[in-house]
Amino acid sequence: MLRKLVKQLGIVKTSVLVTIVAVLFSIGLSVTIEFLLHGEVSSQVIVFAITMPILIAPIFNFLFLRMVFQLEDLQAKFRAVSITDELTQAFNRRHWIELAELELARAKRYGQVFSVIIFDLDDFKRVNDTHGHLAGDLVLRQVSRICLSASRKMDAFARYGGEEFIFLLPQSDKPHARLVAERIRQELAQARFSFNQTEIRITVSVGVVTFDQVTSDLEGLLMRVDKALYAAKKAGKNRSIVAEELTR
Repeated sequence: MLRKLVKQLGIVKTSVLVTIVAVLFSIGLSVTIEFLLHGEVSSQVIVFAITMPILIAPIFNFLFLRMVFQLEDLQAKFRAVSITDELTQAFNRRHWIELAELELARAKRYGQVFSVIIFDLDDFKRVNDTHGHLAGDLVLRQVSRICLSASRKMDAFARYGGEEFIFLLPQSDKPHARLVAERIRQELAQARFSFNQTEIRITVSVGVVTFDQVTSDLEGLLMRVDKALYAAKKAGKNRSIVAEELTR
């Protein structure tokens, strides 16, 4: 509760509020004790009951609340670091898996659909070999920025590993996922990445899969989308393939 107050009101306002509560509690306690002991309450007791909390409480309140606020901020930073890929600022693989497991459970429970898009930068090794790893890192960061900008608030985008990235698209059926995959593929193909006055261009191969209430676990879904990605690579790269079409 105290943390919520600090987040809503800030340290100073919360400190004032807690001090007021301390004063009221001090008055109530002092009056009760004085009345029980002497049958009456003197003005000196009231003044003392008000003065002491006003003098002492703000200092301790401010220090304590600042510590609470700093702890909350530190926890938030640690949380962000634990779920984020350091280079690209997309989610990391572990957190994406956690989100996907939750989405799978929700889809099964409520009969909903969702889709997964995975893509890999074609011939990315050539970028590193030709322009250096700093250039490769720049490309990965810019690819992530483009994809994050193109994502809906409900989507989850992550660096899946190396030059491989993955989308989780809640409430997205196959036609919508196909459109998103093609839009991302085309946007990345049209992008220009500049490093040391040199223009770098890339293409990506994309795999798409939609949850169909048949696949029982996330591992099976990821195997299907990975096969679609491999098929896109094998078919000549710079294209997207939907997993369901592989069985035709």
